[in-house]
Amino acid sequence: MTEKSRTDMISENLIRAFIQFRRLRVDEGNPEQSHFNKCHRGLKHSEVMLLFELKEVEDRYPDGVSVSDISNCLKVKPPSITPIISSLEQKEMLERSMDPNDRRIIRLRLKEKGNQFVDANRQHMVSRVYGLVEYLGEEKSIQLTELIQEVFSYISSREHQKKQF
Repeated sequence: MTEKSRTDMISENLIRAFIQFRRLRVDEGNPEQSHFNKCHRGLKHSEVMLLFELKEVEDRYPDGVSVSDISNCLKVKPPSITPIISSLEQKEMLERSMDPNDRRIIRLRLKEKGNQFVDANRQHMVSRVYGLVEYLGEEKSIQLTELIQEVFSYISSREHQKKQF
């Protein structure tokens, strides 16, 4: 039997840590779940992500965000977000309109209900993370943020390399 290297052991521990995070999904019996359900009002994860991304980039697009631009931000193909957009439009969270300069381009804007949803959920997330920052302390929180950003950069660069081959 071969002996595991230190890197192998660290890698296995990191995988276990990622699995633990994945298990943190909110349960029905968890008191946090009631707030989650109330705030998300039955929205799918993909719908929530699209709403948050629209809110994030809306200042850069005064005429509304094109479907192409939002799909690039979310790193998905435009046809895959069309049903999400339709669902959110039905729920009166966003509106679509034709670009006045190019009728082929569809522009998206958050409606009042969408803005309220994002604002309420952002506040909820900030209050949850605030507790984590207090628990870890500022220095460790900054380290954690930097590490997560490095992980994201690493994974993004690996994905980019795969697409080139």
